Amino acid sequence: MKREHFVGRYIDRRLGDLVIAGLAVVCVCTPLQAHAEPVRSTDGRRMAYTVARGWPRPLMTEVWTASGDGSDPRRVKVYLGAPGDLGFLPGEEGLVYLQRGLSYALFGSHLYGGREASLVRNRVWRMPAGGGVGEAIWPLPDDLQAVRTAVSPDGQRLAVCGYRGELVEQGDRSLWVVDRSGRAVLVKTGGVDGPLGWSEDSGEVFCVLEERGGPVRVRVETGETRQRDRAEVGASVGGVEGET
Repeated sequence: MKREHFVGRYIDRRLGDLVIAGLAVVCVCTPLQAHAEPVRSTDGRRMAYTVARGWPRPLMTEVWTASGDGSDPRRVKVYLGAPGDLGFLPGEEGLVYLQRGLSYALFGSHLYGGREASLVRNRVWRMPAGGGVGEAIWPLPDDLQAVRTAVSPDGQRLAVCGYRGELVEQGDRSLWVVDRSGRAVLVKTGGVDGPLGWSEDSGEVFCVLEERGGPVRVRVETGETRQRDRAEVGASVGGVEGET
C-alpha cells in the first residue's frame, strides 16, 4: 500500500483527496458509515440517509436516496461539514437538510473536556430528491444558529432547535418554528434539545426539554408542553408520530 509522508503524518493515498485546513492535514476518505437511521418518505417508497467522509473528523457529508427496500442508491448532494438532520418534504418536493458548518476547537477548552465553535452559521437546504437543479436555501433569521431541525408533515414549517447571537458564545438552545419565507416564531425558551419531530397534524413539535427531564410535546400555537411516554416515543419513526 503506497504511503506518502506529508507534514509529519502518513496519509494513505488510497483513501482519497487531501484537504488542507490551516496547518492541519486531514483526509477525505472512503465513507465511514451512515450517520443515522435512514429517514423515509410519507408513502414509504423512498428513503434518504447521510454518509460522512473525513479523517480524523467528518469534513464532508454526502446525501443519498434509495428505494424503500434500500435498492437503487443514488448520491444526491455533497456538503462541507459533519452530518446534519435530514427529512422528506411531502409528495415529490424533495428533501430538507441541515448543513453543519466546519468547526474549530476553542483555545484552552481542552482543559475542561474540549469545546468547539462553528466557523460559519449552519444552513438549511431544500433540494430535489433526485438531485439536479432546484436546490434552495430555507431562510432563517441572520443571527439564528440552527443545531437541530425537522420539517413539518405539510412541508410548510421547520422546527429549529438553536440559539441566537455570536457563534462562539453558544447561547441556551430554544425552539423556533420557521415558515418558508423565513418568518420565525419563538415557541419555547431555553433548555431545548433534539431530536425534533412533529405530530401528524403539524400542530405539535416533539423535542427534549431539560425542565421536564425528557421528551415532550410542545403546542406550536401556545407553547404548552406535556410529557411523552415511552410507548409514544417508540411509535414515532422518521420524526412523525404514528408512522411505522
